[in-house]
Amino acid sequence: MQKPILALFSPNENRYTETFVQAHRHLLNADVRYLYGGWRPQFSETRGPLVEQDFWSRTLRLIEKHLFPATHFSTHEKAIVRFLKEEKVEVALAEFGVTGAKVYRACREAGVPLIVHFHGFDAFMDVTLKEYGSIYRDMFSYASFIVGVSRQMCAQLEQLGAPKEKIVHTACGPATAFFEIQPTFSERTFIAVGRFVPKKAQHISIQAFARVVERFPDMRLRLGGEGPLMESCQNLARELGIADKVEFAGPIPHER
Repeated sequence: MQKPILALFSPNENRYTETFVQAHRHLLNADVRYLYGGWRPQFSETRGPLVEQDFWSRTLRLIEKHLFPATHFSTHEKAIVRFLKEEKVEVALAEFGVTGAKVYRACREAGVPLIVHFHGFDAFMDVTLKEYGSIYRDMFSYASFIVGVSRQMCAQLEQLGAPKEKIVHTACGPATAFFEIQPTFSERTFIAVGRFVPKKAQHISIQAFARVVERFPDMRLRLGGEGPLMESCQNLARELGIADKVEFAGPIPHER
């Protein structure tokens, strides 16, 4: 059976922390056309730029953005419509609600069904909802399905105006390799992997580990990832007297 041609819209080309995007890119049973570069993607994996990237072309698009109302169908959107039609795309998947808000009109113009996958900030952050809330409602009206990664998020999406019958709960699960792991527990070590940013709360892992060490002094903690709060977390480990038991391993390649 021939695979459906799917356009996958993503703001980033290959951010190492966005494993869920790469899973959709490589593991979906579809012939994927990958588009990236901003909330309204500017590049195609196979074709390169969807719109001209020289100084004057970018300046004209910026002027167009500020001179015309939000209802104006932009040059950028027209380029996405051409791409969808020329590639004979059958369905589109937008990573993050903001991406969906930026591409739904082009999908509608091209007659391509759209699935919008929310991931977190796009459903909850006040500043995002203030800017995109009304656009979301129009997007929800067109989209075929709206995906939330938790029950709480699905309830929030309904509150934002998504029709309940379109909302699909799909948690982001682990890679299949994790199901094959057979732990030996030969090392008394905890492992935590995530960016050092507030929402990942690596500092809470360190505080919890400090309480574990009070009872089990031979335990170790290995933290993978990087980010602006790494130095603060290193200072916290020192203040708690556990610096010799906590390893900051930095970014961890997926293979490792």
